[in-house]
Amino acid sequence: MRAMRNLFVGVAAVALLSVAPLMAQTTPHKLVGQKLPALSLNDFAGKSSTLASHLGKPTFISFWASWCGPCLKEMPELDGLLAKHAGEFQVVAIAMGDTVAAATAAKNARAAFKFQWFLDPEAKGAMSLSTTLGKAFSVIALPTAAWIAADGTVVDYWNGLPPGEGELTRKVEALLKKR
Repeated sequence: MRAMRNLFVGVAAVALLSVAPLMAQTTPHKLVGQKLPALSLNDFAGKSSTLASHLGKPTFISFWASWCGPCLKEMPELDGLLAKHAGEFQVVAIAMGDTVAAATAAKNARAAFKFQWFLDPEAKGAMSLSTTLGKAFSVIALPTAAWIAADGTVVDYWNGLPPGEGELTRKVEALLKKR
């Protein structure tokens, strides 16, 4: 009887561990359905503005860093989507956990990309994501992304690159169809 109970507990544990990642991926972020929080940004010239002042059309917010390989990997795909869907959405790229010099060099190397480029105003190069902006968006890893409707409502949110080749494109195009 004890062996049977141990077997049942083991099978149940394996089943739960198999489903847990799926549950984490499908649980909406606390911001989804909410208006974008009032947050400040700095552009690369040091001028301050609010995140909300850069809305007006659907917006892909990308939290990135110069040292983040997956962040840099998604940028050409995002730029290609901007070209393909010209005028339908915009990309706001916010450097976090980076030095101004490193973020500037990474941005300048991608000068052809049609992004609106910003810095986390609290970023001091300490590779910390625990800033006001990072906490508001629960940035625990990079890249982190949020899809914002034209009216400022957070529609979707995710950490990391969507898995698989072309998944970012499929995700963004599906979100564009919903607007």
